[in-house]
Amino acid sequence: MQLKRPHRPERPLDPLPTLKLKLSVVILAAVAVTVIVFYIGVHAGVWPSVAGVLAGLVALGVVWMLARGLTSPLREMVDATEAMARGDFSKRVTDTSHDEIGTLARSFNQMAAELAETDRLRRDLVANVSHELRTPITALQAVLENLVDGVAPPDPETLRTMLAQVERLGRLVQQLLDLSRLESGTLPLDRRFFDVEPMLEHAIRESRLHAGNVRLEVDVQPRDFGFEADAERLHQVIANLGPHVVLPQPPKT
Repeated sequence: MQLKRPHRPERPLDPLPTLKLKLSVVILAAVAVTVIVFYIGVHAGVWPSVAGVLAGLVALGVVWMLARGLTSPLREMVDATEAMARGDFSKRVTDTSHDEIGTLARSFNQMAAELAETDRLRRDLVANVSHELRTPITALQAVLENLVDGVAPPDPETLRTMLAQVERLGRLVQQLLDLSRLESGTLPLDRRFFDVEPMLEHAIRESRLHAGNVRLEVDVQPRDFGFEADAERLHQVIANLGPHVVLPQPPKT
């Protein structure tokens, strides 16, 4: 919920509904102040020329004060735009005015909030994908070093798991190319029905590459248990968690 800001003393024209009405009030105030000050000066015995100069100066001060409040949101927008150019999306514009400038200020604040959220999502996605890339690369490096050093034989299961890791790297690189999806604020999910046990077995095989001496097993009851979700996203989560958690058994159906 957006809090209503109180009207600032230097912005007395904020309650007026249109910019034209504000400009009319500024002109009327300048004329009225000029006439009043000139009238007072003449009746006080001041020379008309001096009274005219004083009236003009006072009217100029009144116009400057009103115009400063009138253009204050525009100056704030300039400052906020310069901050955005530096990567700071936290700046907001005072939007208490009820005229066209106030509408522009509210639209500007909404745009700034959307840009800030998009920037946050982009940074989170880059950080997550960086973590996702580091996990299979570390696992592949460990297995390849064992194969090169002759510590482990190149058995078919290990080679298949390494191939799966390479395919996973390819998918992660593709996700990096999909950063434009952040403009919509979400990343689409490929929801489909799948069996849980094969997905868990595949994720555990990848986890065994960097699980060390930890023994990982999959026990799904019933064996044909499945549900609708994005299998690839779940696979990423489980493969990254690896030996750090104990996977609960799904409820029996």
